[in-house]
Amino acid sequence: MVDAIWPRCTNPAQGRVLKRGKSSDSWAGVKLNYRRDHSRCGFRALDRHLCVAAALLLASNVSAQQPPAKPPFNFEEVMIPVRDGVHLQTVILTPADQTGPLPILFTRTPYGLPSGPLPRLYPAMKELAQDGYIFVGQNLRGRFKSEGVFKLTSQVDLADTTATNETTDAYDSIEWLVKHVRNNNGKVGMIGVSYDGLTAALALLHPKKFLIAA
Repeated sequence: MVDAIWPRCTNPAQGRVLKRGKSSDSWAGVKLNYRRDHSRCGFRALDRHLCVAAALLLASNVSAQQPPAKPPFNFEEVMIPVRDGVHLQTVILTPADQTGPLPILFTRTPYGLPSGPLPRLYPAMKELAQDGYIFVGQNLRGRFKSEGVFKLTSQVDLADTTATNETTDAYDSIEWLVKHVRNNNGKVGMIGVSYDGLTAALALLHPKKFLIAA
């Protein structure tokens, strides 16, 4: 790699590599090749290595002194109560630079949630974050820290007012979010693929007024 970055010096008159009278040495772990007769070409090569090594040391010191980047979102974990007394683990990510009310983008998942602040945006979040959303993720009942029993089913009986399912859990959670998440504008959208997409579709069976799109 050193040879690829700093090619060996050549004789301008002959256009070939100088091989006569070379010796080897090292400095800061970098192998140096220079001529015993201290030719101008040899000194140039040595100076280049010394300058590069000094620049690397300076860059490492500067990067060590820089404070860590501020996370793009404020992180909050809550347990949202639903109608049968079960509490669902929910993570709320509000933009660190938020200046006004924003809509909520809600995902309900069996796959787990981040356990702390995000050091950077997920690739799928970047364009949505530019538009301005409060991101909310929720583990389904019975998954991870969420209470209750997880049922791998899409069956929903809307006529049974006492039943609890993914649809009622979504309704109850959306109402809680609109009432309790600071600086939201009262509009909620749901997003997801795979099982997350199924939970979004189930919320559309009888959507509440706050659910604008899914």
